[in-house]
Amino acid sequence: VTIVGLICVFCFLRWEFPLVYSGNLKRAEADAEEKKEVVTFPPPLNSRWGPLSWIYGSLGTDINAIQDNIGLDSAMLIEFTHVAMKICATIGIPMCLIASPINYWFGGMPHREVDRLSRIGMANIQSGSGLYWVHACIVWLVVVSTEHFVQQAMDGFLVRRWQWLKRMPAPRCTTVLVENLPLEYCSDSRLR
Repeated sequence: VTIVGLICVFCFLRWEFPLVYSGNLKRAEADAEEKKEVVTFPPPLNSRWGPLSWIYGSLGTDINAIQDNIGLDSAMLIEFTHVAMKICATIGIPMCLIASPINYWFGGMPHREVDRLSRIGMANIQSGSGLYWVHACIVWLVVVSTEHFVQQAMDGFLVRRWQWLKRMPAPRCTTVLVENLPLEYCSDSRLR
């Protein structure tokens, strides 16, 4: 109910304050009209969708277009949410469909000793049960899958960051971080 309410508020505010919520599109359309080009970013809104046309525009945008037009930080924020959704789906769906029913049906604790919500969790497993080994394996699967997604995202980030740095104007693109200098070289004149 809260999410639906927030979407409704956003749709209303978007129509009331178009420069705040659709300013990039308005500027892109004005620039394209001036140059007699076709708008490529952000994607044009599909007017058939009415107040929900922003969904069409946001789903039609790829991460490279976001980086090129809005910046690396915005692109990485969206990429972070993508990684978080992948991790939640990879871990959450098997936990809900496999681990919770196993705990409920094979946990071994009498139902009168465990509340309803705890029946699908570790509280329903009897002491010394073999299900603890199943959960130990699940923990390692969670660790390995999370590490995989984080490493994959980090590799992609490094490629994007190097591309971004190469496009920067001098001297910003040539900045170097210097650490752990001996004390006798800790001045500008001695460092050179």
